[in-house]
Amino acid sequence: MPVFLDSNVFIYAAGAESPNKAACVDLLRRVAAGDLEATTSVEVIQELHHVFRRRGRLAEGVGLGREVARLFPGLLSITRADILRSGDILMTHPQLSPRGALHAATALNNGIVVIVSADVDLDRVDGVTRLDPSAA
Repeated sequence: MPVFLDSNVFIYAAGAESPNKAACVDLLRRVAAGDLEATTSVEVIQELHHVFRRRGRLAEGVGLGREVARLFPGLLSITRADILRSGDILMTHPQLSPRGALHAATALNNGIVVIVSADVDLDRVDGVTRLDPSAA
């Protein structure tokens, strides 16, 4: 069963030096080498575009989105069921970001229970096991 990679894994890997950068780069190398079964969603790529555009680095964000799409040919789509479940998650966990809730819903609806993320708010979501990138 694959793990779901949250957008912050890609953001840290592509970003400046930080405590999470090396672990995220290593994680993506393991995925590329076939040593770790992982997936992500089209919403994660949209989030990458949004974050990098907001930071004035749109071209870098678009390039990163393309690399992610190449790395994960079976990107998960967002469905009506994901939107509905993310609303339920948000109502139960209002501290969680709407995108975090959507990532959790998408993972769960696809039978994925492990999310690799630095977002500690995911620890509270029933049915999800969050792995910090340094522990993955």
